[in-house]
Amino acid sequence: MVHVHLSGGVSSAAHHKYRASLARGNVLFFQALQWKELHTYFHQAPLESTYSYVRKDRANVARYTDAVCRLCRRENMKLFLKGERCLSDKCAINKRNYAPGQHGQRRTKLSEYGLQLREKQKVKRTYGVLELQFRRYFQKAARSKEVTGSELLILLERRLDNVVYLMGFADSRAQARQLIRHGHVRVNGRRVNIPSFLIKQGDSVEPRERSRNLDVVRSLAERLNQKQIPAWLHVDTEQMRGVVQTLPKRHDLTMPFHEQLIVELYSK
Repeated sequence: MVHVHLSGGVSSAAHHKYRASLARGNVLFFQALQWKELHTYFHQAPLESTYSYVRKDRANVARYTDAVCRLCRRENMKLFLKGERCLSDKCAINKRNYAPGQHGQRRTKLSEYGLQLREKQKVKRTYGVLELQFRRYFQKAARSKEVTGSELLILLERRLDNVVYLMGFADSRAQARQLIRHGHVRVNGRRVNIPSFLIKQGDSVEPRERSRNLDVVRSLAERLNQKQIPAWLHVDTEQMRGVVQTLPKRHDLTMPFHEQLIVELYSK
């Protein structure tokens, strides 16, 4: 959480408004404010006032917390968002292979924009990113010298939570994200708690020594030999340690994505 200490004539009403916004969890608003913007917000604080920021322990990052099986039904394909459940008969696609909602069973013909939108949503939901972060990935891919669509997917594939999932250290990308945020994963011997961390060639990824005694990690270690590891990764099942041999290529991705539709959507 971000705390702001103000001195120099700020009224009690302004302090009350600041406290109320913190109680509502609106911390990122104050984190983004600059000196003059903060002065404008409080109105009565002079520019020569002293502002001091306390280091935040954990940023409030937006993420999807609703039901995920409905996302697979909406995209009419398995996105593998719930681990082993997606491979069993309990998968929602096997039970109700139509879109969720009251009118989900209606046959609708998508327009060109509708096809592009569905493809973008499919990729976003597979990797667990929201619109703002996804657009930043696209802008970064567009600035590169590589093919924009392929580079976009490669950037998403290089995310740490995706690599932990592909190495078999988590049942799903959401579980990998939680393990990373709780500090259970090390990269090159150092703890990394940022799920969007981009791995590089030669990086080693492994669970922490203390975390290997967790029930969830031990159960994953027992099934590690059954996991199909991509060719660009190498995993030592005995030591539970994975190495990024090379950066992924477009042909290494197994999900049926049509990235050109996303490029066309963002190019309008």
